[in-house]
Amino acid sequence: MKSGKVGLLNIQRCDSHGAVLLAYAMETVLRKYGYEVETINYKYAGQLIEKNFIKKIYHKILLKWKKQFRLVYVGKKIGTKSVKKEYDIQHMNFKRFRSTYLHLTSEIISVTDPIINSYDTIIVGSDVVWKPEIVRCIDREIYFLLSPKKEIKKIAYAASIGTDDIDYLQKYSEYYKGAFDELDFISVRELSSISFIEKYTTKKVNHVIDPVFLLHPKEYIPLEHSELKEISERYIYVYALSDNSQMIRLADDFAKRNGLFIIVDMNGGFENIKIFTQPFESVISAGPAEFLYNIRHASYVFTDSFHATAFSLLFNIPFWVFKRGNISVRMTDLLEMFFLDNRFVTNIIDNGDINWDQVNKIIEKKREEGLTFLYSALVKKKTEDND
Repeated sequence: MKSGKVGLLNIQRCDSHGAVLLAYAMETVLRKYGYEVETINYKYAGQLIEKNFIKKIYHKILLKWKKQFRLVYVGKKIGTKSVKKEYDIQHMNFKRFRSTYLHLTSEIISVTDPIINSYDTIIVGSDVVWKPEIVRCIDREIYFLLSPKKEIKKIAYAASIGTDDIDYLQKYSEYYKGAFDELDFISVRELSSISFIEKYTTKKVNHVIDPVFLLHPKEYIPLEHSELKEISERYIYVYALSDNSQMIRLADDFAKRNGLFIIVDMNGGFENIKIFTQPFESVISAGPAEFLYNIRHASYVFTDSFHATAFSLLFNIPFWVFKRGNISVRMTDLLEMFFLDNRFVTNIIDNGDINWDQVNKIIEKKREEGLTFLYSALVKKKTEDND
């Protein structure tokens, strides 16, 4: 065991497959290096401070009830399944995965909790830990590592702003000023965000690949679990985080032309399920272990998700990516890295073959670069040049 205790700070508390799996990947890599590591179980991510006391109490109670009891989904169905019941199962799947595979601290709710100062090194990232919703609220103190004591080494690995909309980001320019001052080593996930961040720091800003790529595909297989009924057919996995009727139509048409079953995991737009004319099964109850299974066993993936795209690349599953608001830069940056811009769908899908040999070589190269940055930052002293 290497000397030194490492704390990881990310957004694993939300029931997001990518957020939890990247936390697992970071923990696994650091333990391979021999470090004692914990994931800091910070409760919030983007909590705005409501000044009006009545509104504050109202929103606190309302949001708690909506999240805890999933009231917004009452009465909604996807096929024959209750959306609320499926999300209740999903939440339990996430809890089981975290308790089995992550080394979490006790829950903390303050950016100055003593737990934060109990580490020799804190690593923030990956995922959208630097998005405008975070930089403009109290969480800025923790996700930019401003609140931990100065003696702690502070590293950003594959942190993301989430958008390349400069006009939008400029609205929050005042909040980004000084935000990077306490970081010793900086790396980001999107190449497109480097020039923006460099306006606010003199430190070198490195580009590295998302943590999920730091593990080999075979290392995820033991985590897999399936709650699917026995499906003998080849299937399309439709993983939609936004209300995207175009994705559903094109997936249905592709399934029809190729004789494929469909399994679908949606995070909204449930009325779009009526578009399907082909046999399908809902898997919105999937936790991280089920998500891995669903992708690795798919014949094709249709998605608007960064991490569904990432795991399709890792498992060499043909995929297509669809636009999701002003955060699609996450996916376009990733596709450009692999010379797969044609997999981003505008109107029709490009059914050309993917050069998997090229993809795998790029993954190996980027994995090595990411691990080199991470290990170098861990062993260097705070006062050393971060080049």
